[in-house]
Amino acid sequence: AVLAAGAGAAALLVALRGDPALAKRVGELEVEAAEKTSSAFVFIKPHAVTEDVKGLVKKELAAAGIVVKSEGAIPAETIDKQQLIDTHYGA
Repeated sequence: AVLAAGAGAAALLVALRGDPALAKRVGELEVEAAEKTSSAFVFIKPHAVTEDVKGLVKKELAAAGIVVKSEGAIPAETIDKQQLIDTHYGA
């Protein structure tokens, strides 16, 4: 693997720009890294929880390349007790 920084990284990017195999591999590595480090809750407001809305959310997330690992309901008491919203938003 090649590790470059600063001006070297810029030069490497210019030299390899347009290489479809490189673009594909970089995309794969970005997804791999994100899977290890990124996760999120997606909250649907209680009044909006319908099958249509849930389907729309899944469709839009999938279109953005986001994989839904699990889904379900979390009771308000659990959200409050575990401060899930505060933690999620970094409060």
